[in-house]
Amino acid sequence: MQRLEDHTPELIDAMTDGVQGPVCLAVSGGSDSISLLDLASGWSRQSGRNLLVLTVDHGLRPEAAGETEWVAETARALGHEAQILRWTPDKRSQSAARTARHTLLAEAARQAGAGVILLGHTQSDVIETLLMRLARPARLAGAVGPQPVSVSPVWPAGRDMLIGRPLIGWPRHLLRERLVQAGKSWVDDPSNISEAYERVR
Repeated sequence: MQRLEDHTPELIDAMTDGVQGPVCLAVSGGSDSISLLDLASGWSRQSGRNLLVLTVDHGLRPEAAGETEWVAETARALGHEAQILRWTPDKRSQSAARTARHTLLAEAARQAGAGVILLGHTQSDVIETLLMRLARPARLAGAVGPQPVSVSPVWPAGRDMLIGRPLIGWPRHLLRERLVQAGKSWVDDPSNISEAYERVR
């Protein structure tokens, strides 16, 4: 079985081939995105491509501001540029936050001259999304979850912007085990264990 450290740089190469400008990473501070930052940093050093780390403060929790500062400091310590993007919510829902996040990411990436944003979605996210959609009245084709490469889901901010998910073939528990072994920390968002949200249930 191919190692995560070998497989992920190959995927990032494929997802960024021919795309000009820096490669943007969306990093929330959770284990998935910190794993992406760690692996993409190694790829950046080998490839010579610049990374731009984008982290979003959704304004939904008082701790979020400190968490995004920590992400930015972590990225800069690795030698990467980092930007904190802030959203003032008018609707306090995960759906509204997702739309706002993608809009902010696309706008920041475009301003930096980038054409691709890498996300830390994992195999676990794909399974969760599939189960959520199958629980609703829908055809199987409509239940398809995140893909390795797709276009930005927001318009017009995301026009011509690619979204890459180089960790999509790996389960979350393996990423966490790798971080623990390396002595690296991450942020645990309480909403990720709250049964008030459909994805958690």
